[in-house]
Formats: sequence, C-alpha cells, structure tokens
Amino acid sequence: MRSARTPRRRRLPAMIAPFVDAARLARLLPDAPAHSGTPDITLVQWVILVRCRTNHAVPVEDILRSIRHWFEPALSITEVTSAIATLTAARWLEFDESRQTARATAAGWSVVARLERPVGYADGWNIFAPPRDFDPDQVAMGGSAGADRVLRPRDKDKDKGGGS
Repeated sequence: MRSARTPRRRRLPAMIAPFVDAARLARLLPDAPAHSGTPDITLVQWVILVRCRTNHAVPVEDILRSIRHWFEPALSITEVTSAIATLTAARWLEFDESRQTARATAAGWSVVARLERPVGYADGWNIFAPPRDFDPDQVAMGGSAGADRVLRPRDKDKDKGGGS
C-alpha cells in the first residue's frame, strides 16, 4: 500500500525520434562532405548579426526594437540578451558594455554572408504560404479517416473546371 506522502510517478510519453537512414543518403550522395562547416546559429542570432552588420555600433535598444517588429509574438528581453551573449562568446559580435552597443565582427559578417543564400532560397519558396499545388483535401489530418492519403498535386483539369 502506498503512503499518502509518496507522490505517484507520472509516466511521460516516449519521444519518437525520426530515423534518418544516413548510410542510404551517403550512397545516394557520395560527394557530400562529412561537415560543411556551416555555423551552428539560431535564426534569432542570425537576425541580430544582420541588424548589427553596419560600419557603426548599434545601440541595444535599436536591436531590441527591430527584433520586436520582426518576430511575432515579440521576443523577450531575456531572449535577445541571451542571443547577444552567445554571439559575443562566439566572437561574431563585439559588445561595448559601457555604451551598450554592438557591432558584427568580420567573422560575424562572414556568418551572415554564408547563410544569406539558403535564407534567400527559403524566402523564394515563400515559406509562409502553402505551395501552389497544395490541396488540403489530399492531406491526412490525423485519425483513421484518410490516413492512406498523401500530399500530391491537384488535378489540373479540376482546377480549370473540367474533369470529374
């Protein structure tokens, strides 16, 4: 019998990690490098570097104002200061404590330049809108109904008013 003081242990659901067959990918793409050297950086950190990529130091309040307009919901002061601290530790950002200003270093400029192309591609894909050929009727939304359906392009005849 359990004591009234002993709390019950709650079972947490097991996290299901996707299995990516790296060996298969290596066979399909034999010229892929072991590591690209791409910097490990978050989007928030990258945006701060972009904002601080100027010839003059940027006041922290200007960084915060800019970022609060770029993210919805707005980031907290703690999130921004933590990102600034991480960038400073990586030497991608120079931070002047007395003036409370920041400026991207040459290494920071390099990080921004290196990631501009993939971010530009993402913008070109319009990541915030579904693809033109997206048909929500073709996507299973959970449950057993439609679970065997897959995402596929719309039937062009149906889009033109023809077909069944």
